[in-house]
Amino acid sequence: MSKFEGTRARLLPITSDVEWVKWAEDEVPYKQLPDIEGTVFVDGGIRHFIVDGLRMTFPKATVITAPTEIRQVTERKPKGELVLLKCANEATLLAIRQVHKHMHIGIQNAALPHGSGTDRRLGPDDFALFDCTASLHGYRSNVTRTPALPASTIPDTISNMKLCPLGVAKRVDEAPRLFLVLAYAKYFKHRLGHGFGLEVHEDPNLNDGNGVILQTGHTFLDEPGVYIEGKVGVRLEDCSYIAQNASTMYLASGVGGPASSPWKTNYL
Repeated sequence: MSKFEGTRARLLPITSDVEWVKWAEDEVPYKQLPDIEGTVFVDGGIRHFIVDGLRMTFPKATVITAPTEIRQVTERKPKGELVLLKCANEATLLAIRQVHKHMHIGIQNAALPHGSGTDRRLGPDDFALFDCTASLHGYRSNVTRTPALPASTIPDTISNMKLCPLGVAKRVDEAPRLFLVLAYAKYFKHRLGHGFGLEVHEDPNLNDGNGVILQTGHTFLDEPGVYIEGKVGVRLEDCSYIAQNASTMYLASGVGGPASSPWKTNYL
């Protein structure tokens, strides 16, 4: 890091000892590293200028995106990381419930996968969309609920989706589309979900093109939804993980887990 950022770096909420490498602004940061001639694996989300800098500074090195075997070091979470993720997700779900209890008719358009605000007030046949994230020591939550208002007249026809099983990511994505059958499958417009942890979006993606095998310790967002533009949109989003016994567990199970009804506030 630049030397002038040293104080700010020391204030970061990092739980383990870290040795910071510092350089002056007029120095090339990559030259602070020892000479590299082998292979350098980088994260898929790294900025291009960093890759370019490494390649220019170390022309004998090969800088490429890390393969699956290395990426899974962070994709598959140990017990300690799962505890942090549980806390973040349970707190997020509790916050949504508290807001819903005191919610008045507001402005929201949930007929798009990521709803945008409008100046139209919610009516008795509308849902309210909550798409929320939080962070605890860098570990993220992501919970979405589409509840009805207390005076809503929406028919109670929403069924719960089943948990994702251990298996190929593309097969997991196919399951809810078969569940929605022909009447609504065409309105499920995005992948079922994706991995998460230190980032809201991590590998593996749960879509029809992904052949990655879900394994113990994998954490992912399960977010089936139906979006009929101009009419209604409904999405449930819960964070889950693959346990040691190969079962799928909700990270917010300690406070009730998935929604059971758009009207039952305690179980949103």
